Order: sequence, then C-alpha cells, then structure tokens
Amino acid sequence: MLPRLMLIGFLALLLSACISQPLHLKLRLGSEAMVWANAPIVLDGKTVGKVLSAKMEPPKGFLVELEILPEYKKLATEGVQFLVVQVPNQSNQRQIEIKPGPPRAPRLKEGETLQGSVDSRLLFPLDQVVESYTENQWNLSSGLDYFRAQVRRLPDTPQGQRLKEQWASIQDEIVQIEKSSQDAAKKELLLKLQSDLLALDRNLKVIFDTLPSP
Repeated sequence: MLPRLMLIGFLALLLSACISQPLHLKLRLGSEAMVWANAPIVLDGKTVGKVLSAKMEPPKGFLVELEILPEYKKLATEGVQFLVVQVPNQSNQRQIEIKPGPPRAPRLKEGETLQGSVDSRLLFPLDQVVESYTENQWNLSSGLDYFRAQVRRLPDTPQGQRLKEQWASIQDEIVQIEKSSQDAAKKELLLKLQSDLLALDRNLKVIFDTLPSP
C-alpha cells in the first residue's frame, strides 16, 4: 500500500511541476515588427508573458523567443495570433498582443515556431508622418512597402482582384496628398488614407487567413 501511495504522490508532484512551468514559443517577424527583450506580452492590458530574446534571422527578419506564464498557457492553442503593437502613450515602446486561439483547439507544444504580425498603425504612424510632411522630410510612398508586398501576394481570385482595386484607389489618394500644398488639407487627406489603409490591412488578413497552408 505504501509504495502505491508514494507512486501516486510522486506522479502528483510531477504533474504539478509540469503545470507550473512557463511555455516557450518562437515567433518569426519581419524587420518592421522588431521588438526587444523584456517587451511584455499582453491580453486586455494584463501581462501574460514576455519576450526573452530577439535575434536577426536573414535575409530580412527576426526570430523572437517568447515566454508565456504558466497560468496563461491555456491561451496558446492552435490558431493563436501574436501582434506587435505600440505600448499605449509610449510611441517608442512596443509590446506583443496575444489573440487566443479557439479554447478547444490543441495546445501548442514547447518550442513551437509561429509567424507573427504587426499592427499596421506602426507602419503608418500618422502623427510622425504629418510632422515630417510639414518639415518636407518624408516621402509618403517609401512608407508603404509593407502594403505593396502584401498586395503582390494576393491570389488571382475575385476577392483578390477587389483588394487590388482597393489598393489602386489608395495609390490615387497618395498622388493627391503628394500634390497638395496646404498642410490642413494634407492632414485631412492623411487621416482618410490612414483609415483606408487600416481597412485594407483588415481585408488582407481575412483573405490570407483563408488561404490553404503551403
């Protein structure tokens, strides 16, 4: 009887130790989504983990190691998304926002590698753009490489064609902005452009999420 109880106790301790361990994942990011070690991983404003390290991964990108706290490992199921965003009210700081996968989906395993993404507002920071425009220091077209690359990836389908037309309309807006000579009018056009880019970014995410895995 005693050996049996000891075995049960040992298994209970082993299970408890496994549950209390953090989960480590790896995240591939493009260079525009760079984050640094110790950046928090957040959900609804609550810290659920942190970035352990970020290393350059040729040809153009980074491999980021994440640590999810033990009590939040259940968030990391298949379908989870990690999005690099700006820390609220801190324009020079970034954090990773976690969007949990389906609760009944299989749990991710220790050391799995995922593809991360970046909030498009980091790629198009309106306040900085307007300020730079005022100082004649910024070429708007050069800030849109991310969107150009995404549009080039669109499939040859009716939905893909609609997004290509949406992008063509945005390019017309860019021409208008670059021709505008009045700062007030330019700022108004930039506000519309930012809104249209965010809408395009959402639509791109929808279409790429529905594409079959390569």
